[in-house]
Amino acid sequence: MKKNFIFVAVLVLGVLMVSLVAAWSWKTTGDVVSPIGMGVPQNPPADYTRTFEINGVMYNLKGIYVSKSENIAKLGLKKLNTAESEREISAELRVGESYVFSEFPVKISVTKIINPFFRRFDIAVVDAEYYEGNGNPGFNFVQGNGLYVKLDNFELKDSTEDINVLFPEGAGKDEDNLLRTAYDISINFDADIEDYFVALFNDGTNFESYIMRATNFLTASGVDRATFQYKDSNGYWTDVKVDAQEGDVVSIGNVEFLVVHINKNQKSVRLNRVSTTSDVLFSDDDLTFDDYIDDYFVASYYHGNYPESYLMRATNFKIESNINKTTFQYKKDGVWIDAKSDAREGDVVSIGMAEFSVGTILKNEKTVKIYARQDTNFYTLFNDENNFVILPPTEDSYSEYEFAIRDQSERILSTYDIEFKVEIRGHGSGGGG
Repeated sequence: MKKNFIFVAVLVLGVLMVSLVAAWSWKTTGDVVSPIGMGVPQNPPADYTRTFEINGVMYNLKGIYVSKSENIAKLGLKKLNTAESEREISAELRVGESYVFSEFPVKISVTKIINPFFRRFDIAVVDAEYYEGNGNPGFNFVQGNGLYVKLDNFELKDSTEDINVLFPEGAGKDEDNLLRTAYDISINFDADIEDYFVALFNDGTNFESYIMRATNFLTASGVDRATFQYKDSNGYWTDVKVDAQEGDVVSIGNVEFLVVHINKNQKSVRLNRVSTTSDVLFSDDDLTFDDYIDDYFVASYYHGNYPESYLMRATNFKIESNINKTTFQYKKDGVWIDAKSDAREGDVVSIGMAEFSVGTILKNEKTVKIYARQDTNFYTLFNDENNFVILPPTEDSYSEYEFAIRDQSERILSTYDIEFKVEIRGHGSGGGG
């Protein structure tokens, strides 16, 4: 079932209390224990803990360090009455942040830090939730410091990063810190070199994504035809429309697209939206990175048994000898490292097995166009266990979003339904001092 995660920042001005509530929901099960107040002296004793039960299991939540002035709390969690109780896992959080323990199916969130009556210790108010998706797929979606969602301590092929993936107005952290992904209103699909494409529907409230392909190309009565299939939750290709021809509309869920052209000999199709007002997008093989507003993009290689993803950016735009240049970097354990310095139009950038070509570079605008080469894309994100999610379009709006975590066969392992909500609440109270 779904539970709402509520993160509260409280400001007291005289007798007026104003709360800004940022909430999302995803599929969880079990009881909710909220809040758990943790008061921590400057030199806390070893047993300064709060014990609580969640989903039938007892835990100790220990306040290791809490500082209102630094807006930070370090908390330890220990499972009781099991062999695992010998190990205590700790997490350091700021107000509004959350942490999912990989060893325990528990998510904790620090909702506020207070200092009651100027005592010698501060108190962290903590929410604890049972976390259904723990351990299996390796994707920990948590609340960032503000109204956005990030992947916490995400394990890439050879790096561990925090990746901001979604906020109400797009992919990334906010409008000035975007995650650039690759989608367009039309697509050319070539079955000889491409395994699939992604068709998305997003009207701001409802979101759907489907892994699809065109296959079984043939000519009947002088007309080139193809069959469109999607990958179901069990990883099997399932027919959506058999023997489609030019002019046909293919529908699955809320996704509808027009078959513009089919070439049987080349095993290729061109697809487009049904209308200009359609809320459908397709995965694409190129993107334009804007250094003014984009934090990074993801370059993924996907072929065979060893897919890999890299967090990348373009930076250091310049003009030398009338040639526009830029440097491409990848992130490794929080540090940006050059992948190709002073790249120019026509260059090929390689990182691991992923490769892309460099298109037009504009120094003043700080933009660069890049084109994915074979088996590389800019819209999937793989972890080190070879599971992946489809990244959202960069500049769409979202009140809800479903991340489907898939294995290499595109079989869905689990889903996370995220709902954004902002609410202003005012409270008046009487009394004098």
